[in-house]
Amino acid sequence: LASYGDVANDHMLVLACAVAGRDLQRIQLALVAVKGPQQVEEVEGELVKRAMTIVASEPLRLSTKFDSLEILRATIMDAEGSEQPIDPTVLSAARVRLSLLVTAELEQAVLKRQLVPLLDAIGAAEGEGEGVVDTGMLERARVLVPVLEAEPLCAEHAPVGTHGVDTLSCPAHIDNGAVFGPFLHCGGKNTTAVNDYKFWSGADQPWRNGVDDSPVVDQSVIHFEQQHKVEAEADDKATAGTPAHAEKLRCCGVRIDFLLAITFALSLWEWKTWEVVQYLVKPMTEGEQRCRFMDLPGVRQFAGAATVFISHCWGGRWGDLVAAACVGSDTRRVVWIDVFA
Repeated sequence: LASYGDVANDHMLVLACAVAGRDLQRIQLALVAVKGPQQVEEVEGELVKRAMTIVASEPLRLSTKFDSLEILRATIMDAEGSEQPIDPTVLSAARVRLSLLVTAELEQAVLKRQLVPLLDAIGAAEGEGEGVVDTGMLERARVLVPVLEAEPLCAEHAPVGTHGVDTLSCPAHIDNGAVFGPFLHCGGKNTTAVNDYKFWSGADQPWRNGVDDSPVVDQSVIHFEQQHKVEAEADDKATAGTPAHAEKLRCCGVRIDFLLAITFALSLWEWKTWEVVQYLVKPMTEGEQRCRFMDLPGVRQFAGAATVFISHCWGGRWGDLVAAACVGSDTRRVVWIDVFA
């Protein structure tokens, strides 16, 4: 209290204690009592000014600590335009926090690797003014733009706002009859591929029957399947192990709206993931030279460059996988699921 001089007035003493403890409520009450017709000495005037600065700065201090980017930005603008004195330390901390939030938002757009959202994020970052956004992150975002522009064309994003993922409901903008009509016969787990076999690399008897995993002993079947295996591997041989092949696989991602729609249309929620492969993927791709599911003619329009990788258990529920894929996004998200890609 010595820094405030010899405080004789009781109200000033209360105010001095409140200021020392940064007790906002007590400061406000003391200010009401202190502000009267009497004149105060210079030291007391400085004390009142300090108290008023704390009160005026408190909304900005709280916003810096708790609020989102948009609210903090608006609070800083209000503080900078206010006629009330603002603590420069509080204002500086708020600007630092704003810079961190803006940079983090730009980084999320970079990691998402989608051209339109990235351009929007760069525009917003540049609009914040010089020095607000981390220059290294801004440069990283700008360098990524021509890379994304050069990527192969994929599916258009689903319309913005067509489906929020706070609830799981069938997207209304997809025509179930037109898109999923050819798939409906798979909905009862009664359809399997005619040549339902799988290859276990490294096993003494690598060729297995699809349903019960029993070894295939018929040499004609093994020869037939071996031919298909060689043909399938030949399709990827030219680019295997190169960035081009990685990009090809990445573009076999599936849009969330299609993932939800097919799960509703065929009632796949309680299916195991391996059942989706057994009774949907295999029979539907067999007649198309055993292509990837996302390369099917009616499905390719919903494929895109994935930004999220989904790891799953083959014995887990397909519905849980779908729900997990939807968390934190809307139908514009594109996810990579190995059974489709």
